[in-house]
Amino acid sequence: MVEEAPRRGAFGEGRPKRRLARHPDERRWETAAAIFRLRVEGLRSHEIRRLLESDPARHPVDGSWTIARVDGLLANPKLTGYQVYNRRATRNGYRWNPVSEWVWSPSPVHPAVVSPDQWRDAQLVTAALKAPRSGLDRVREAAQARGLGMRVVRSSADHVLYGVGDLQFAVRRGDLPDSAADAIITQIGAGR
Repeated sequence: MVEEAPRRGAFGEGRPKRRLARHPDERRWETAAAIFRLRVEGLRSHEIRRLLESDPARHPVDGSWTIARVDGLLANPKLTGYQVYNRRATRNGYRWNPVSEWVWSPSPVHPAVVSPDQWRDAQLVTAALKAPRSGLDRVREAAQARGLGMRVVRSSADHVLYGVGDLQFAVRRGDLPDSAADAIITQIGAGR
């Protein structure tokens, strides 16, 4: 919930400062804290959304839980209790500024849901989850999703022969190209 703070004229008449106000339903604050805890544990946004939707009495929301709503809460530094300015550059197409250019208030000005350290940890996990995965990682995840393991059958100086169930595939030392990974994942999905 957001309430308007007293106007100071810093943003002009049409744009007052906003202050985070505590929602009267305490479950919403507990849910926001749980979202951060789940992200730090490594859960992806769709997994967090699914958990929140599974218990609507414990995790109430206006409308429904969406991935965008989960991501928006995780990215909001205001939940640390600090006011943060310069998050977006309005002169250059309203793009996001790097976190290093954000200006944080010297002390908390809102009720805090999570500590700044918890917020930072969630941002680090989010960045790691969004980092490009290698072809081998994608094949390994697809195999695990079907209850299979990926093993090294044999290797040489140039190649590694991997096995997933009855399927075997050779990879030149380094990584598996995306097109080859996609083909192997399709074969794993087909039950080969």
